[in-house]
Amino acid sequence: LVEELANCGISTSGDSRQARRGESHVFDARRPAAAAARAGAVTVIAPAAMEADALATAIFAMGKEEAEKRLLPLADIRVVFHDF
Repeated sequence: LVEELANCGISTSGDSRQARRGESHVFDARRPAAAAARAGAVTVIAPAAMEADALATAIFAMGKEEAEKRLLPLADIRVVFHDF
């Protein structure tokens, strides 16, 4: 995927290396005892870098299916899911 970007922010969040070991640095707040140990990553392009960073982490923690249903229809962003 090749994109020309201007006046926006981009961020990627994921756990491909940690997930292989059953660990994660991204936690799902709905299940605080368990990490979101899924392999893959999410890249978000948003109007601002801080927004892209927060959304990339949130979308990764939610998972692709839930994010597509609950969050993506509301947000003015582009999202790329990697290895889900």
